[in-house]
Amino acid sequence: MADEDLSLDDKDEDATEGSEENASSGGKKKLIIIIAVAVVLLIGGGAAAYFLIFAESDEATTPITEVDGISEEGVAKAVDKPPKKIVVPDKGEAIYISIPDPFLVNIKSGKRSRMMQIKVQFLVRSNEAEDLVKQHMPLIRNDMLDFFSLADADEVRTREGRNALKQGALETAQQVMKDQVGYEAIELVLFTGFVVQ
Repeated sequence: MADEDLSLDDKDEDATEGSEENASSGGKKKLIIIIAVAVVLLIGGGAAAYFLIFAESDEATTPITEVDGISEEGVAKAVDKPPKKIVVPDKGEAIYISIPDPFLVNIKSGKRSRMMQIKVQFLVRSNEAEDLVKQHMPLIRNDMLDFFSLADADEVRTREGRNALKQGALETAQQVMKDQVGYEAIELVLFTGFVVQ
């Protein structure tokens, strides 16, 4: 019987070793399955991202279906309509008019006086507007010089103050053009140089 007990113990050891090998091979199989699933998900996610980001949208060319009333049988009648096109008005090519001499004015800063120098360009959208602005440049410069001289040095040192000064200069120049030719002609005033000392 003692031999039998030993042989039983040997069988138990063999069974234990076999179950460890089965467990490790089962763990390896699970790891391979998890890696395969992760790879499939990554590839699928990458493909989905590509199509969402880079693929052209068919929505712009797909006709829109609308319901056009209900038939006698109580069924809605569908009508295909072409997609709406957004039409951007043609403003014309941007033309920049440079004012050769900068504006140089005295402005107040508390009780002191400071110098402000501004280089300006105008943006117009037609050759006709360019010619009209150049024709009335002395009057535009005069009114803008008067406007700039009212500025406060502490205010124009901030971005908001410079933007307000730019907007006021645009309104001044547009008013001159409106008075002289009947329309504003100037779309934008650009400061290409700005110094306060």
